Amino acid sequence: MQSDLKLLFLRWRERGDLDALASVFDATAPALLKVALHLARRRDEAEDLVQATFVTALERSSSFDERRELLPWLSGILAMHARKRLANRTREAAADAPEAAGGEDPLDQASARELEALVARAVDELPATYARAVRAHVEHGVAPRELAEQLGVSRVNARARLHRGLKLLRRALPASLGARLFGASDPLEHVRTAVLSRGAHLSGAGSA
Repeated sequence: MQSDLKLLFLRWRERGDLDALASVFDATAPALLKVALHLARRRDEAEDLVQATFVTALERSSSFDERRELLPWLSGILAMHARKRLANRTREAAADAPEAAGGEDPLDQASARELEALVARAVDELPATYARAVRAHVEHGVAPRELAEQLGVSRVNARARLHRGLKLLRRALPASLGARLFGASDPLEHVRTAVLSRGAHLSGAGSA
């Protein structure tokens, strides 16, 4: 599998084959996102890390050593971007330290409480079949495996209820808030589009 990925990446590098690049993205992006979620504070930051990883890989494709495997190389690029973001965040936090000394802004606290109340009301209005699953996941962080035990259903059933319930909750909330809390319906789709567009531009193949 690793060798196939490497050959696909080389096919894009040498021929500008966007189908090959799309296959590379589809095969590696989910694994890279899992790593990024451990390194970032929020999901949107993790998705940004994945996008930055691919863009750098495309722009520096000539530096890829064909004797190496592709995924470890991509993981190294992701780690580099994560370190840079952490360093920037540390500098920004140090610069803002005098302002933060007075504690959290009361307006921010009030806004957070209003957000929690809004989400709680939306969950309460969901059909009972989904409300319990969504409430356990959103308010208490219960994972699908534990959720199945709580509901007395199979893991497949629990995942289906949670997936459907979160989709209904997202629709019930204002569009901007739903996207902010839960991301896009396919969180990597916009990253995929951006990566393929960049790949097309670099290879001179036109727009993706």
